[in-house]
Amino acid sequence: MGFSKRIGQIAIKTGGGQSFLGNDAGRAADYSATTAGIVDEEVKILVTAAYRRAKDLVQENIAVLHAVAEVLMEKENIDGDEFEQIMLKAKSELYLKADNPTITVPYQSA
Repeated sequence: MGFSKRIGQIAIKTGGGQSFLGNDAGRAADYSATTAGIVDEEVKILVTAAYRRAKDLVQENIAVLHAVAEVLMEKENIDGDEFEQIMLKAKSELYLKADNPTITVPYQSA
């Protein structure tokens, strides 16, 4: 089930029942190939944007990542208070940036 500006609210299902080891092979879909293509494109857009945002977030906060990694290398666990102290010391801010299309996504065909 999903929402998209391009195709609106949709719920797509396949034949029904559980899919195990290819049991759905040969069953006709309840939607057209065109709709399936649109859904695939919309999913790709969402996943690509999420990847770019995650990569940007890590790049902007690489010092925090390294500080947390150092603690984890020493004692394997970190609690919420310790994590919060690292974040405060690094003066990290809430990440509210919009997607940045200039960030590269590896292994992606055009």
